[in-house]
Amino acid sequence: MTRSFAQIVGLLLSILGLVLVGCTLALDHWRVAQVGGQGGSSVVATAWFWSDLWKDCYEDSTAVVNCVDFGVLWKVKSVSAMAGYCLYINRVVAAFLHSKADPSHVSYEMGPPLYVGLAGSGLVVIAAVVNWATVCDKLNPKRLTEHRQA
Repeated sequence: MTRSFAQIVGLLLSILGLVLVGCTLALDHWRVAQVGGQGGSSVVATAWFWSDLWKDCYEDSTAVVNCVDFGVLWKVKSVSAMAGYCLYINRVVAAFLHSKADPSHVSYEMGPPLYVGLAGSGLVVIAAVVNWATVCDKLNPKRLTEHRQA
C-alpha cells in the first residue's frame, strides 16, 4: 500500500511539474529591464525591455510594443528542463553583473517564468526520486527475503 501511494504521489508531482514547465514556454518576461523613469522632470519616459525564448521586445511609455522574433528556438531539446533554466539564469545574471561594471549596458532581471520553471523542474526531479526509491525497494532481494521472513 505504501509503495502504491508513493508511486501515485510521484506521478502527480511529475504531472504538475511538467505542466509548470510547459506553461513557462508560453509566458513572456523571462528577463526584464527598465530604462528611464528617473530624474526630476514632469514628463516620465520609461521603456521596458523584455525577452523570452521566442522574441526580444521593447515597450515604451505609450504602450507601443516592438518585438523581434527569433523563430523556433529549441535550445533545451536534449537536456533536462532544469539545466536549461539554470543556463538561462546564468545568462541573465552575467548580463546583470556586467551592467553593474559598465553602466552603459542594460541591466536585466529574472522574470517570473524562470521561477515557475525552476519550481516545475524541481517537482519533476522529486517525483523521479520518489519513483526511483519505490523501484529500488522492490528490486532489492535482501529486503524481499527479510520481508518474507517477518
